[in-house]
Amino acid sequence: MSPTPDDVRMRPAVPADAADIAHVHVTTWQQAYDGILPVELLDTLSVELRTRRWAEFLDAVPDRNSLLLARVGDRTVGFVGVCPSRDADVEPGTGEVAAIYLLRPWWDRGIGATLLDAAEAALVDHGFDEATLWVLADNVRARTFYERRGWVVDGGERIEDHHGRLVRVVRYWRTLARPSDDSPSYDSADDNNADDSNADDSGAATDGRTTPEG
Repeated sequence: MSPTPDDVRMRPAVPADAADIAHVHVTTWQQAYDGILPVELLDTLSVELRTRRWAEFLDAVPDRNSLLLARVGDRTVGFVGVCPSRDADVEPGTGEVAAIYLLRPWWDRGIGATLLDAAEAALVDHGFDEATLWVLADNVRARTFYERRGWVVDGGERIEDHHGRLVRVVRYWRTLARPSDDSPSYDSADDNNADDSNADDSGAATDGRTTPEG
């Protein structure tokens, strides 16, 4: 039977997870950004380099940051990271979904929604009232996913140079809903069931500047 959100366990990452995170990170870039970013960039991504960088990050996670893993059995299939917004033009109290990744075999199962729900809950736990995220303008799959879940374009954008290819990146925003008392917390390994198992899942939906490339 194919995994569903009911089969997913969300838990905080620890330094020992660095290699698994790096594998998901690199593989999902190559899967989700094929045709969007230059092949010269995607072919040279290094799991070993990102393992070292993720281990360093997890050894000293900055204040009000969280990195959460989606686990199916004993395998990490995705992760999501949140942090305070680094954008100077946003309101105080704004957080950011810095990165969200899901391996291709687990797309279209509602697990991406589980990851995003976990990110929003973690941001609320950190005291944020609003949140933003950045996504490649040409990543239509990811943009559709976010828009179906209540995120809206707020007018922020920038141009990035990836191995000589200029790509436009746009910013999304939403207010964060305060959970009820019985809503799951992501400070510990709790289950999180997506409310829409048919939602389109993004792979490398967004990649923020706190990730190892950034």
